[in-house]
Amino acid sequence: TGFDVGIETTAFIPPPAFSAAVQALSGSAAPSLLLIPKINLHKGLPGGLDIGISVFYWVSNGQPLSTFGGDVKWTFFQRIGLPALAIRASFDLNNLWFATTNTYDLDALISYPLIVIDPYIGGGITYWNGALSVPVGAGLTISNSTWGYTPRVYAGFPLKMGIFRITAQAEYIFTGLITVGGKISFGWG
Repeated sequence: TGFDVGIETTAFIPPPAFSAAVQALSGSAAPSLLLIPKINLHKGLPGGLDIGISVFYWVSNGQPLSTFGGDVKWTFFQRIGLPALAIRASFDLNNLWFATTNTYDLDALISYPLIVIDPYIGGGITYWNGALSVPVGAGLTISNSTWGYTPRVYAGFPLKMGIFRITAQAEYIFTGLITVGGKISFGWG
């Protein structure tokens, strides 16, 4: 029943379609690595429930960059000296310049809570949809959208030092996308 507030950054190499759209729109090469920062808030509840939200908003060159997400996790098995088992449902709504993506995840997790570290691994399925809408001048826009289901796996390594926490996580999405991230937070419980 604790509380956690932190700042997270996730890095990934953008897919070729995104890079091509940036190149066409700006006339310059797309960044080879994208960093997405977020502010996270999580609250533990009785019965093994944990709810959280994440948010980021920024305006760059007159274009909004935003992400909003949330998750609910239920730890249904947790005993001292044994791994903890949980399920989690989450979503992310992203607006990055001319790309809009939405993801909805359902995962199973296993962790081994220790005094200083809580390593975990998880996997599940992601439903995703996305749209590119690139202005080409004279009020015209070229757009395309797509959607699908993709499996994913991830692992993380949280380090707890009193109320200060540092977490590293890596994820592989079976479309070939690899993300790595880190979070610095303060929390208790």
